[in-house]
Amino acid sequence: MVSWGEIFLKNTSAINFRACSANRAWRRHKQFTSVENALIGDKGASHLFGSGGDVYDGDGHKVNYGIPYFCAIWFDGEIGAALLLNDDRMILADKECFLEIDEWDQTRSNRVDSKPKEIEYVVTRLKSIFNQSDEFVNFTISNVEEMIFKFNNLKEVDDNYKSNVDASKTECETSSKSRIGQNKFRKKLIDYWGGCSISNSKNLSLLKASHIKPWMDSNDDERLDVYNGLLLMPGLDSAFDAGFISFDDNGSIIISESLDYVDKIYLGIIRSDLKVLRKFECGHIKYLEFHREYVFESWRKVAFKNLIKKSHV
Repeated sequence: MVSWGEIFLKNTSAINFRACSANRAWRRHKQFTSVENALIGDKGASHLFGSGGDVYDGDGHKVNYGIPYFCAIWFDGEIGAALLLNDDRMILADKECFLEIDEWDQTRSNRVDSKPKEIEYVVTRLKSIFNQSDEFVNFTISNVEEMIFKFNNLKEVDDNYKSNVDASKTECETSSKSRIGQNKFRKKLIDYWGGCSISNSKNLSLLKASHIKPWMDSNDDERLDVYNGLLLMPGLDSAFDAGFISFDDNGSIIISESLDYVDKIYLGIIRSDLKVLRKFECGHIKYLEFHREYVFESWRKVAFKNLIKKSHV
């Protein structure tokens, strides 16, 4: 059984990165020096999903991937864990699944790009792998940073942390099992809200299941509590997750002064009088209070606390 720990506790530069997109059936991307860079660094997975434009492949050639469907990340050597992600979710998978696709790609007699049948084959195989997994996390920059922070802390517990990998691996697997029901959380939110909590968009493939009290700060019950969630368009989800917006108990939006006019346009926060389309219930209030206290403009609060500490030195 692979685990998140096998990915995030691995020290290596031998990272394999493959992207499947509208223009590229299965292509090698640039070499990354860490999992963090491969996921959220410059030209990493988040860049591909966000731009779908020109990037440099593993050989330094400029190519146009088009809109990506999936990215896969795995390591050379003995580790069997791998990551498969789209712009919404990140799952754990078995590396052998991707080696099989890689072998198929390398043995093709005709390596011309943009062949619809090749793209269809790879997308079908990756969707099959993706849909078989109930164990995932929402793929956002903050979630990746939180996981990296968590596992870096595990490393620092003992300079010889490798001798404790089995124990940390067990901890990671236990933590991962508690997230198996997150797909149920999304379904609960769809049933409750029916569409985007703000715009009422019914395009479910675009909507993100956002925790009001972040997943990392919630217990098992809170992570699956329908009152701890909003269904949001990607721009609103990113702003909410990063603490640039929040909501009062009556459902009116609260917007950080850190967002300028251009930011608001691209995030879909054009109006300052936005409200949730359904009145918040009592069950939402405690989660909203947490978000306003600890997530909304958290960077300002950290800076303020550091200033207070310095003034007492």
